[in-house]
Amino acid sequence: MILAFPASRRGHLKVLGRVIDEALARKHRVILLRARDRKPGEAAPAAALNAYQRAGAIVLPPSAALDADALVAPLAGWQSGLDALRRRGVKVVS
Repeated sequence: MILAFPASRRGHLKVLGRVIDEALARKHRVILLRARDRKPGEAAPAAALNAYQRAGAIVLPPSAALDADALVAPLAGWQSGLDALRRRGVKVVS
């Protein structure tokens, strides 16, 4: 299963980090969705993203969510794209 997670901000990794860890441990394909954040002070730390990449995750732009089986994300901030994801058959889990 291909699981996508937002990973642009430090808070995303704080909230979803354990779920990402478990997905990698269960050998799911993990896509971390990273966009340039308008608030650089809130950006996800490069060290954390690098650690996830070493564990098997790949870091891609948000459009890669279209290739996932499921998007695991807090719904805030994703409202505009949820309909497009659902039309493509991507399950949205909050």
